[in-house]
Amino acid sequence: MEGKSWEGLLKALASPAAQVAAGIALLWGIQKFFKEIGDVLHPSKKRAIWEWISGIRSTDKFERWPDTFASMFDRVFGENHLSWRCVWRSFVATTLIQTVCVLLWLTLQRKTFPAIVIVEPKFQIVAVLMAYAVWILLPNYLSLLKSRYALEWMQRRPSWGFLVGITILDTLLTLALAILQSTLWLAYLAQLAFGDYDLEKLVDQIPQSVLRLWVYYPAFFTSMWLWLYAASGFLLKAARQFDLGFVYLQRWFDIENKPLQAVGLVSGVLCAILYWLFAVGRAIVG
Repeated sequence: MEGKSWEGLLKALASPAAQVAAGIALLWGIQKFFKEIGDVLHPSKKRAIWEWISGIRSTDKFERWPDTFASMFDRVFGENHLSWRCVWRSFVATTLIQTVCVLLWLTLQRKTFPAIVIVEPKFQIVAVLMAYAVWILLPNYLSLLKSRYALEWMQRRPSWGFLVGITILDTLLTLALAILQSTLWLAYLAQLAFGDYDLEKLVDQIPQSVLRLWVYYPAFFTSMWLWLYAASGFLLKAARQFDLGFVYLQRWFDIENKPLQAVGLVSGVLCAILYWLFAVGRAIVG
């Protein structure tokens, strides 16, 4: 009965209605995330975001959008990176992202979430949790430090070429860190489960999609947040410049006083559309 119930739940999660609901939930969650930051952001910072979106400082050679993102970053994780507040919030962010990824994964798959069967149950839970903290949580915390330095460099030289170069470098370093994390994590699990470091034994039990859930996506959290913020901001700027519904958006969301709420809405819509396109693509491929 349990197997049939689980199979029925998976079918329900993989239904078109569940796909639509998942996209809407993703949109709402992202918009809520930006709104909560905007509600506690200093008025001067919100004013700077509005000036960037509206193009008020048209005399600037380049609008310093990394400055406004850095203020959001500091508001979420704190200005002092070497603090328990930053450590704790980094751990919470990683865990939340993994949870969301797992839920979205279940809505796209018609099979159970894979699990490793460890022969020796003694202390296995403690060992896995310790490994999770060492190989997943701590590296992601260090990755945030890398992101802070990248933002500082972006703020010092606000030019397109430099920003693109720093973004590419940050992406490559994040990818390298994620690969190292996944290798060490899997090696430890292999030792715990089978008594050796044979990673091939784990490949059959842990598909690459699941590995990306636990390592790659959380590692790229800051980068994806930055890309979403920049893309949404530039879309809003384009909408204002070409008068593409900006007046109606301003009427509903008061972009001048609550700019992050509008940025969050555009970011959520972008993510929801990408998710639905991916779900449709998987359904067509089968």
